[in-house]
Amino acid sequence: MFRVLFKNWCLFFAILVFAFASAESLAQNNQIGQIFTKNDADVRFGSVISSVGIPTNDLNSVLVNTVSFAMFKIINGSLFILGDNRVVLCPAGGSVPDDVVLHLFSKSKVIELLSLGNSGNTVIENRLNVLTVTNGDYTLEVSMPCPPFCFTEE
Repeated sequence: MFRVLFKNWCLFFAILVFAFASAESLAQNNQIGQIFTKNDADVRFGSVISSVGIPTNDLNSVLVNTVSFAMFKIINGSLFILGDNRVVLCPAGGSVPDDVVLHLFSKSKVIELLSLGNSGNTVIENRLNVLTVTNGDYTLEVSMPCPPFCFTEE
């Protein structure tokens, strides 16, 4: 019995270490997020439950204030965008408690989405168990939850 518990504990610990190492590697390569066609995203992630739009020019202006990461969350119908080290970028003067889980993407992936979509409006969407960012005919997903995967810039 002890041997089985020990083996399961070791396997769990190994998986946990691998997950954190993989997350750190992804973060360093600025590749958190994957872009899908809007139709493919609808099939993969389901219907949009709720959404908040933001003019793409405004989102680009917000992204200037972060180096590596952009995090999104819809709280009580309002869009919150945070940057590196969970600094609130939007809305001005807003705050988000440290224990609230945000959806973290690489800034480079968000910019790539905006370029591909080429639309004047970007929509942040809550779907079942995921948050997506859509611009034009393209949707960004495969985010990382922050916490626990919150990366810091030096």
